[in-house]
Amino acid sequence: YAISKVLLPIEMFGSVDVSPRPPHHSPPPPPLRSGQPPRLSPQIALVVTALSFLF
Repeated sequence: YAISKVLLPIEMFGSVDVSPRPPHHSPPPPPLRSGQPPRLSPQIALVVTALSFLF
């Protein structure tokens, strides 16, 4: 149950996040937080954000 509870928002957020964004091969925007590594993908950042909201 916990896994589905985590995966469902990630799937929903992921589908919403991918649609309006430019293709992934385009250069990524600079990270807003200095603590984040520049190679962090939007999807991973989104998962971290979703997990921080869930827990």
